[in-house]
Amino acid sequence: MPELLLATAGEDLRLWAMPTLNLHSVKNGTNANLTSCSCSPNGQLVAYAHEGEGLNVASLQEDDQDVINIPTSCEQSSVSFNGNSRYLVSSGVDHVVCIWDIKSKTAKRIYKDHTHPVTCSIFNYNDNTIASSSNHGNILLTNVQSGVSSEPLSTGENQAIRSLNYSHFVRSLLASINDSGAVSLWDTKEKKLIKTFTEHKGPGTKVSFSPLNDMLLCSCGLDKRIIFYDVTGKKMVKTINTEGPVTCCEFMHDGCTVAAGTASGRLYLFDLRQGSTPVKVVTAHKTSVRSVSFQMIPKEKILDPNFENNDNEVEDSVDKAIDVEALPRPSDIQLEIAFETIKNALLYSSKYGNEIQPLALKLEDLMKMEKMDNLKQY
Repeated sequence: MPELLLATAGEDLRLWAMPTLNLHSVKNGTNANLTSCSCSPNGQLVAYAHEGEGLNVASLQEDDQDVINIPTSCEQSSVSFNGNSRYLVSSGVDHVVCIWDIKSKTAKRIYKDHTHPVTCSIFNYNDNTIASSSNHGNILLTNVQSGVSSEPLSTGENQAIRSLNYSHFVRSLLASINDSGAVSLWDTKEKKLIKTFTEHKGPGTKVSFSPLNDMLLCSCGLDKRIIFYDVTGKKMVKTINTEGPVTCCEFMHDGCTVAAGTASGRLYLFDLRQGSTPVKVVTAHKTSVRSVSFQMIPKEKILDPNFENNDNEVEDSVDKAIDVEALPRPSDIQLEIAFETIKNALLYSSKYGNEIQPLALKLEDLMKMEKMDNLKQY
């Protein structure tokens, strides 16, 4: 199995081999410091935003592939993928949230309901809603298709929100962290505040839900601490103290490994099974580490067994919302029926056999490709 990579954003984008943290490669594409990076759900791409204008998308698998440049009208504070890795959502300092089509390098949807610079934006589990935050402390929930936004969710602090993250298990559970260090849990279905934790003693920088433990959330801040919470019991359960201000953190898919970057450019790797001492520390950047993102394992889902997940809904929702026409793909059963029909016609018709045979071969190839695609989903 190819080695898993960890992406970090600083003066450039760097990819690190896991778990050794040996430097794998460096992606440039810009001379400006980066503001954010995000790995795609399909495990193939990494997107990053930088100070100034523009977004970049690079391959995680092919070092010699060109970096894709997507022009923007202003600096983007954050960038993240949708569920099928075809689209990006980014947060503009011009108060605008945009959905970008990676293939065409164009904006497909633009949302202008924020009245202050947007600090973070992410898709929900099925890509039909975007949660976005501002530097004035507001969170908007915007319907991708209609463009209608909710009334602002706010704790009333008017402190800039620096990070948003949805639970992997409870679809309506959203976490945020702001410049006062407050970590807030939101019920996005009822559009209400559930709980605010005030354990951080300085500005907060990032929140990340565990993909394996439905109760576990971590946060980090400039108070040099990484804090873990039980979101079910609504209590703090663990604190890791570091040597410097922590600027970002993220869980790996195993739910045990946490990466954290610092203001001094150091990169920490923790294994929660081995206590609070990092298992690896490297100097990753000359600047602060603005963002960390683990390469994902394609189609690996760790789900609550009490709810159903509709892959087709995830794949199609953004396409439908932005009016991208996608041709329907035939099912295995439909392909097999068509194939058997053509085979029978080929057997019993000598007159049209020459015309039917190439069609049968093409359909057989299509069936093989479809079945391979289906196998890749598991």
